[in-house]
Amino acid sequence: MRIFGIDTKGTLLVERVASLPTWTSEDEGRVVYNEADYQLYYGDNSHWIAQVAQINRTTGVLTGGLITINADPTKIDISAGTSFYVDNSNILSPVYDKLSWNTQTGLTPTDLSTNGRLWVGVERTSPGVGSIVFATSFTPKQLRTIAVLGRVWANGSSTIEGVGRYITPAFGYEKIVDDLSTALGSINIDGNKFTPNGSNLLLDKSAGHAYRFTANGGTDLDSPNILSDSAATAISAYHYHVPSGTYITSLESAIDPNYYDSGGVKTATPNSKWTIQRIYYFPGSGIVDVLYGQYSYNTLDETIAALNSENFTINDDNAKALSGAILRCYLLVKQGCTNLSDANYAKFVTAVGQGAAASGVPGTSGTSGSSGTSGAAGTSGSSGTSGTGTNGSSGSSGTSGTSPVGGLISRYLHTQGTSGISWSVVHNLGQKYVNVTVFNSSDVVIEPDTITMVDDNNLTITFGSSGSGTSGYALVLG
Repeated sequence: MRIFGIDTKGTLLVERVASLPTWTSEDEGRVVYNEADYQLYYGDNSHWIAQVAQINRTTGVLTGGLITINADPTKIDISAGTSFYVDNSNILSPVYDKLSWNTQTGLTPTDLSTNGRLWVGVERTSPGVGSIVFATSFTPKQLRTIAVLGRVWANGSSTIEGVGRYITPAFGYEKIVDDLSTALGSINIDGNKFTPNGSNLLLDKSAGHAYRFTANGGTDLDSPNILSDSAATAISAYHYHVPSGTYITSLESAIDPNYYDSGGVKTATPNSKWTIQRIYYFPGSGIVDVLYGQYSYNTLDETIAALNSENFTINDDNAKALSGAILRCYLLVKQGCTNLSDANYAKFVTAVGQGAAASGVPGTSGTSGSSGTSGAAGTSGSSGTSGTGTNGSSGSSGTSGTSPVGGLISRYLHTQGTSGISWSVVHNLGQKYVNVTVFNSSDVVIEPDTITMVDDNNLTITFGSSGSGTSGYALVLG
């Protein structure tokens, strides 16, 4: 049989003990069954190795490891705990170990004022011993052997603003989920919609649910990934990024319409020009990050048109800082704005894509075709009667704009500005059978009578034959 990564031949002697004895040199190669915790132990290299059930066991936390801010706000404390260590780098001889650490008091996160946000983990420094480590990010390979405890963040200084207990458990899932969740980012399930608070520069956020990998692990290890966030009113903390510049966020107490990112430098927005700011939300912590726009526009219409074509850049430092956040909203805002509820100065566009890495924006509607010209007047006949000219035919309607592909699926948002019993939707997704969600003009999901898939690029939505119909939106996913 194979036990502890070792092939044994013949009879294997397993001794039953009431409690695990103190290891001595005579215990080298000894196998015991400990009645105190119902586990097998193997004496190896000066300590006991637990033969924990290896199916669904991965590197992660078993107990403790809770992060808190110390009385000195530049330091953190970590409660005593244990973790399970798995090293499969040599698959023919894997290493399994149960690590422990004592309460850690007054730890100073490494270069927090420079890095802004740091992950906290436990690594194996010797058999049975775990030590605390900090990093701006752990690589997928490091996450195979480092148990994550959470994250700590500041704002351009060594003073800690907050901590997140994003504990990764050592059981219940395979590590491949780590890779997938990192690639996809956090996902908004419902709600968490940003709207203006009133005649000011503050935002409100609705209640909502989101998937954020392990962000609920410090609260409920049986449901470590799903977060239920309360509504927030008159939000007064906005972490602003210059997205193509050196990463250090500035903390603002309100939306800032008067600056933008010009070549990596925070620059005053030209008078009365529009920019597109991007609002990100961190589920669980409730942190709101805002990315300054990178281009200025003369009109709101010009700004809306740029949503699908703007070559927006987020450098590596800012992308790492946004890990775990969800792009929830595009704020189209005019320089000098003092009231986000004023449609002449601000427009909110909810982001269609959910993940932080690549989110699509709604496609804009096409413009109407121009009207046909009038026919030439008829010439007088020989008898003196006038000929009559015919009117030119009407121009055809412009085609609807399309949405870029964001993430793993194609999206298109159809806007029905005028009420109608039947909506003709030109989505141009190149596939006939698509998913369609219909909203009324108040952003409430409604059920039409029928949805007919006409062909690979067109569909028709029909409401009841009585009444004047409805207006709103149709989200098409292909």
